Amino acid sequence: MLLAFLCIVLAWVQTQPADSAALLRQGDAAASERKWHDAELAYQQAVDANPSSAQAHIKLARAEEAISRGSDDPAE
Repeated sequence: MLLAFLCIVLAWVQTQPADSAALLRQGDAAASERKWHDAELAYQQAVDANPSSAQAHIKLARAEEAISRGSDDPAE
């Protein structure tokens, strides 16, 4: 189910590369699989596409925190 969702999101991002909502969903899909580097990239692209998006900034910070801690859970 998650793989199907990820495929749909990736297709959406390819057709709308500057769509911050699509990039957030791509990051969410990666984060749900604990693929923090992929999530970080998608969230950074979402911030670049929409710098005023607080949600994108928050999710980017959480992904960066998970990477820096080497953690599966950014809230640890």
